[in-house]
Amino acid sequence: MAIFSHMLWQGKRPTLFGHGCPTRDYVHVADVVSAMKRAAGIRGTFNVATGTETSVMRIFEIVRKASGMELDPELNPLRPGELEHSCMDPRLARERLGWEAQIDVDRGVADTYSELIEGFGSRSPNR
Repeated sequence: MAIFSHMLWQGKRPTLFGHGCPTRDYVHVADVVSAMKRAAGIRGTFNVATGTETSVMRIFEIVRKASGMELDPELNPLRPGELEHSCMDPRLARERLGWEAQIDVDRGVADTYSELIEGFGSRSPNR
């Protein structure tokens, strides 16, 4: 997310390993904070997750749209040892903490992009 944002901000093509197909369970930091508050004082191990797989390519597409750039990524094979898919089951957090993620991936990534760009703003992009 941060790498894609910074590269697009600079007008450079990021590399997507696994040809953009690997998936992850992306959860917004505000949702993580919410889960941590709910878990305070409660014993147990909880997956703070959405339970939804999102491809790296989808994350790139959201960032690219937010950036207004028309650059295509460079696609490369998955690096040795890197997971193809990662997704967690947040059911226990929902049952025991009454918690579930509230921020969908589209909004979360776009908001994060805006925050990152604001931070990059003190430096001039190499366009």
